[in-house]
Amino acid sequence: MTILGVLAVILGIAGLLGGIGLVALAGLLPLLGGELTGIPAFLLGGGLLALGVLLLVLGILYFGLAYGFLTGRGWAWILGIALSILSIVLNVVSVLVPGNAVGAGVGIIIAVLILYYLTRPHVQSYFGKGVPPPAMPPAGGPSSPT
Repeated sequence: MTILGVLAVILGIAGLLGGIGLVALAGLLPLLGGELTGIPAFLLGGGLLALGVLLLVLGILYFGLAYGFLTGRGWAWILGIALSILSIVLNVVSVLVPGNAVGAGVGIIIAVLILYYLTRPHVQSYFGKGVPPPAMPPAGGPSSPT
């Protein structure tokens, strides 16, 4: 869980930095006025603002997820599943952006691996989900009364 917790912190930092950058860029676009790449600046700015706010929210959620992963909170398992599915959907959509296919493909693979890991019985047990794994017999083997 430590690796997933650290990964969630990294994704949280990336979400916050990316969100702040996009919100700032959206605020600067009206200063340019007119059209930018054939799209009116106010429409492009609105889209960047919405995407920036989405990244900020995701960044905050990833920080919460990191805390939940590291402390074994049951809600973190649910949030981890939900954010992994959302990541797959967003990466599939971002494949449509020219030049982003490799990055989106890597994102999809990572999200699928996290989903797979979170659905393993021992991980579900860590979060209080599913059936706990059977207890291991003592090192000397099962003892029988004599």
